[in-house]
Amino acid sequence: MEFSLDSCIIKNYETEYNLLKKKLVDLENQLVINKNVVKKINDIIEVMDTHKDKINNHQIILNKENEHITKIFKFIEEICSVQENQVTKIYELKEIIDINERLLKQKDEEISKIIKKQEEQDKHILELQQFIKKDSEQKQNTEIELNKSKRKLSVITNDYIEQLIQSKKKAHPWSKNMSKYICISKVNNKWRWETTIFDENYKNFNTKEEAEKYYESIIMKYNIDPIYITRYGYN
Repeated sequence: MEFSLDSCIIKNYETEYNLLKKKLVDLENQLVINKNVVKKINDIIEVMDTHKDKINNHQIILNKENEHITKIFKFIEEICSVQENQVTKIYELKEIIDINERLLKQKDEEISKIIKKQEEQDKHILELQQFIKKDSEQKQNTEIELNKSKRKLSVITNDYIEQLIQSKKKAHPWSKNMSKYICISKVNNKWRWETTIFDENYKNFNTKEEAEKYYESIIMKYNIDPIYITRYGYN
């Protein structure tokens, strides 16, 4: 009976041993697996560390670039600000130039008006001077001509009278339906005054009276008495 009990105990120990052994094997296997996992994990961690270093280096580079870019942007902002100020100054300067140009244009226009007015006044003065000079010259010429006429009129008149006396001697004596003056005759129903003594050779009139009146106006210019042109026989 004791033996039987011991056998049972041994059997139980064996069972527990086998279980423990199995667990140990499992643990060993698990440990191998875990070792591999740990190795892989370590490898991954190592790679991650490498990448982390690269990332850190990249971050440093990025920080430097960011700092550089920030400086560039700041420089650009400063340039833009300077340009804006310059543009503002340019617009202000342009406005000043425009104002000056308008003022200069107005000044030029005023000067042009003044010059034009002065030119017109000078022209008017010159015209007046020329008119006065011309008038004076005309008066002088008139006086000279009058003096000449006064000196020569008697000579001319005497010459015309002599020619008229000769024409009167040659002319037909007056009779009815004839003009009382020599050198006036009726031709083709027109009364003609015709002579070579004065400037005109002949002139036609509709009536005898018109012809005689015209003849009288001619001899009046030379102070000739109508008796020198009156035909013989006319009372």
